[in-house]
Amino acid sequence: MNGADGAEGRAIQKYYLRDHETGRVGGIYLFETKEAAEAYVNGPIVASVGDRFNVDGDVDIEVLKVQLTLDEA
Repeated sequence: MNGADGAEGRAIQKYYLRDHETGRVGGIYLFETKEAAEAYVNGPIVASVGDRFNVDGDVDIEVLKVQLTLDEA
């Protein structure tokens, strides 16, 4: 399955995070496949994050596998 808009490399779910004490922000994005995640990570949206959000330093990105979901428990 592709993302909600049918585009390859689109997240099927996004969670945005913020630590109000440190100002650190982040996100968790879920994809149907590792290939879709890698297409997103290597695409233009992620490449522009530092400039668009005035990030000081590097943007840390990790692609991880979901080990278990609640409906599988």
